[in-house]
Amino acid sequence: MRDHIAPFGGDPSNVTVFGESVGAMSVCDLMGRPAARGLFCRAIAQSGPPVAAAIATAEEHTAKLFAELGCTEPNQLREVPLAALISAQGGVLATGASGGLAFTPVVDGTSVPVSPPEAFESGTSTAVPFLIGTNRDEAKLFMVGDPKNRPPDEDLLLRRIDRAFDLNAVGLSARGAIDAYRQARAERQEPTDPRELWSAIESDRMFRVGSVRAAAAHAGQADTYCYLFTWESPAMQGALGSCHALEIPFVLGTLDAPGMGRFAGTGFETVALGPAGSVRAGGDRVSAEGVGCAPACRSEWGRTGAPQADLKVHAPRSMTTCPLLDSVVKSA
Repeated sequence: MRDHIAPFGGDPSNVTVFGESVGAMSVCDLMGRPAARGLFCRAIAQSGPPVAAAIATAEEHTAKLFAELGCTEPNQLREVPLAALISAQGGVLATGASGGLAFTPVVDGTSVPVSPPEAFESGTSTAVPFLIGTNRDEAKLFMVGDPKNRPPDEDLLLRRIDRAFDLNAVGLSARGAIDAYRQARAERQEPTDPRELWSAIESDRMFRVGSVRAAAAHAGQADTYCYLFTWESPAMQGALGSCHALEIPFVLGTLDAPGMGRFAGTGFETVALGPAGSVRAGGDRVSAEGVGCAPACRSEWGRTGAPQADLKVHAPRSMTTCPLLDSVVKSA
């Protein structure tokens, strides 16, 4: 991009990289790679914290993939039909490897010399302005998308959270986390039924904890901005809430795409959150918390690195709205 953007009218000294979900994780990984320094001047990570696998974990997943395919040598993978490869990947995921995120960049000591979270924590990540954040109800998209899921009762909630913590080495009590979230949500007059607690805990575990910690660590290196997207989808009678990927049409300006209204909503306030909207973050009708990433990513941030809302992270801190993060910080 830096070497070839000029013939297209772009500025090689003003390149911003951004991605969502695994794309955001890739952005965070790039920030921890010495070979990528100087190739971009700003970075945006939407709903994807720094993540990478250790060599031992990658070898375990590779062995499982080879077993699924009946391969014994790496060069045999070149002959595997695409459909068979995708099916084998599904087989590895079905084993519960890494809690469902089996295929990630690998800390190989060369292209990825240290884990991306370690690069942020140690202050060795690329010192460029950084915008990172999540959606409030990330996990709800996966909850409704898995036909095996059903609304949990208290016993099922405890089993699911306990398994998630165990698979991902969270090191916290599932019962303690559930109780902390129930208390915090009750104090904010938010729903505390098992489904809402499951979504809140898993949204924080999978997305928000790592994102907030990366923002707090990077704040000592360069200007850093953190957002929480809270706009709710009207789909499925509101069951999705502010789910994973909901911010994308607001950022990319695709709210008028066929069928998008059923997912993202319609009307003045919906349009106002998009890049062409007339309502600025922090205005009378919408809050900076709810729209932080949408106008910022599309316009001012990409050109100047200055979001429209005051989202700057000034110093490492815990988030009082995230009991799981508070517990992680206190136990670190």
